[in-house]
Amino acid sequence: YFYWYINGNNNASDLSSTYSEWTYYPTISNIGINNITLIIFNADWTEFRINWQVNVTSVNMPPIVTEPHIWVEGMGPASRSPYITDTVECYSGDYSDLDGDPQNESGTGWKWYVNGADVSSNKTLNLSSYNQKDNLTCAQRVQDSYGLYSSWTNSSTVQINGSQAIVTELNTNANSSVVLKKGEIININVTAIDPDNDNYIMYVCTVYTTSSSGCPAGTEMCNSSFVSSGSVAACTYNTSDDNVTIGPEIFNYYVYICDTEGVCSAAPYMLDYALYVNQEGSLILNKGWNLIALPASYIYENGSEKIMDAEEFLIYINGSMVAYYNATLQKYFIHMLGSSVNNFLIRNDESYYVYLDANTTLNMDGKTIAPFTKQLKTGWNFINYPTIIDADTILQQPSAFQHVYRYSVGKGTGKLIKYSKTESGTNFNTELGFGIIIYSDTNAVLNYTG
Repeated sequence: YFYWYINGNNNASDLSSTYSEWTYYPTISNIGINNITLIIFNADWTEFRINWQVNVTSVNMPPIVTEPHIWVEGMGPASRSPYITDTVECYSGDYSDLDGDPQNESGTGWKWYVNGADVSSNKTLNLSSYNQKDNLTCAQRVQDSYGLYSSWTNSSTVQINGSQAIVTELNTNANSSVVLKKGEIININVTAIDPDNDNYIMYVCTVYTTSSSGCPAGTEMCNSSFVSSGSVAACTYNTSDDNVTIGPEIFNYYVYICDTEGVCSAAPYMLDYALYVNQEGSLILNKGWNLIALPASYIYENGSEKIMDAEEFLIYINGSMVAYYNATLQKYFIHMLGSSVNNFLIRNDESYYVYLDANTTLNMDGKTIAPFTKQLKTGWNFINYPTIIDADTILQQPSAFQHVYRYSVGKGTGKLIKYSKTESGTNFNTELGFGIIIYSDTNAVLNYTG
């Protein structure tokens, strides 16, 4: 019989053997000098004892695994807090081994704890058997290629949430299909069903968030009060607070809901709207001919941006004829109401002669005209200069500009009033909504700076 001892210990089963060969893997506790004893008994129980020492300088170190993570199955790092309707996954921490031993993947172990009780040894856990607000922890251990295990490493503990409220309807007048005037009110209405029959609240923010405490400071647009499951949550926002100079400018916003248990939307609804600064005013037009220009860039109808053609323009101003002077061709084109001939587009950098059958006060609105550069031709150019400026200042632009004219309407008649660089005359101011004519000696550029 053969009996093996290491440091006098043969109590553990792996430290004794009745065989002449014995294999033992030292652990970290065996670093240094180890006393080995072999006792041999023959058939008449005569004892032979042999002693020697083994100096262990290195051993197989156990592997290490960092903290695993609890993720909702299939969602990965972007995972939210788990709900009782979810299956969760214990996602592996990082494996390392001081000896550089590779991992034995099949030796990986898992545990799930609910409120501290060990409930499963699988990698995933379905939460339908547990309760809202139960505490959930997973643990992992790993094994190296020599069969040595790490200690168990726990994940952070998370709380199981109740079910999310489900949005069944969202209505708003602020979406990508409309353009709003600054100062208009945005209405947002949401209807949601909560499987737990909890009340819920709606938050509307300018940033992406699903915090149960609402929008981060400075990003709030509006929020509703708490309403019962199935009822409408509503709030309003005044666009006067938006920072827009001319527009249209795009503004994004996010809508999400949270119930009374703090369970919020997995992701908010992202919406946007376009906003412009509206200009409003009146033009007093006389019977007969008027030289007019759009004082605003476009006309907005039902929130939609619109560029008018000559026919639409005549209907809008209640006119019967509109004349356009083409500076390149040096000729007029006339469109008559109801005709399909010369139905040209109305540009915001041009001016037009229009004929009205009666005196008219035209109420107009639209977007402030942005700065532009216009190429003028030699000769006459019919221009819209959409801000108040005096004629002398206009003539200070290119040296080629020689004369500026405005059209003065009298009692049923009209005439051009001229201001010239080279001739005596009275300087005059332009008027919003009324055109001017510039005579240039050569092709030149007019800069409208806004």
